[in-house]
Amino acid sequence: MLSIIHRKLGAPANVLERVDAPATGEPGPGQLRIRVAYVTVHPGDLQIIEGAPASGGPYAVSPEGRTPGFEGVGFITSIGPGIDAALGLHIGKAVAYFPVASGWSEYVLASSDAVVPVPDHVQLEIAAQALINTVTAELIIRAGHAAWPAGQRDAVTVIQTGAASAVGKIITALLTERGVQVIRLVRSAASARRLRENVDIGPVIATEEVGWEKSLAQAAAGVQLHVAVDGVGGPVLPVIADLLAPGGTIINYGSLGGATTDIRLLVPRGLTIQGVHIGQWMAQSGTQKTTDLDTAMRLAANRPDLFPVAAVYGPNHIKQAIEHVRQDGRDGAVLLTFQGENS
Repeated sequence: MLSIIHRKLGAPANVLERVDAPATGEPGPGQLRIRVAYVTVHPGDLQIIEGAPASGGPYAVSPEGRTPGFEGVGFITSIGPGIDAALGLHIGKAVAYFPVASGWSEYVLASSDAVVPVPDHVQLEIAAQALINTVTAELIIRAGHAAWPAGQRDAVTVIQTGAASAVGKIITALLTERGVQVIRLVRSAASARRLRENVDIGPVIATEEVGWEKSLAQAAAGVQLHVAVDGVGGPVLPVIADLLAPGGTIINYGSLGGATTDIRLLVPRGLTIQGVHIGQWMAQSGTQKTTDLDTAMRLAANRPDLFPVAAVYGPNHIKQAIEHVRQDGRDGAVLLTFQGENS
């Protein structure tokens, strides 16, 4: 079967290769075999391949190689014993899956509790990218909720950086569903314009514009800010920290800014930086995981605008896919397909 592997850590464009790998075996108890249609190439996947600290690594790679990827969508081709018929999982059914090991392959084995049936009206390209980012958004929101003072949750406003990113847009959507006001920060004026056109729900401030700090302070005037949600880091963070109430919390889930942060401003005011990583989701209860995956598929069905597709590549064009993922200003997910002529 077709698969993408790397035999060592390094720049993804240099170490990834397309191979004909041994066929996936039959599913064991509670497992499904899935013929993969689309997988999402996440920036986090590339960090793992590089061995970047942000991935939680570096991780060891066996001489036989490792296949990246944890999320995708495809069709059930075989069902192992012990799967509850009430789950609606049958041969030929389209399912989205996460987490699944060795996802960038023509076939994968998935536990039944890691798959979600895809409704007929949801496009596969949307379902392929809906799970990880929604799960991440829910982890971030739960962390922010826990950090907010319990007696002051009647009117909540948060500052959100990286609001134009895939996770950022989902965070905004879920927060506004739940009555939270959001002050959004993005890097470019173009991203700010796109957000205002598509989701006009409050201030959007571009940090590349002169005087953005003053605009942010004006947007936050008179508001008690106990939590900021940050996916950028770097020099933006101290500006945000200056607006938080003493003892406030910054929920950080990434470093899109690619720069270090001066934390000296945080210490005297008793501020906390709390990291959130997708790996923490594995420790959630089974009920919570099911709820999160169901939320992801609900958004895929009702808010397809949150899941644009930038491009689809076949395995033979993995290097072009990587380059596309890292393009500045990219709007939408980059997918690999293992079906049809693109493969």
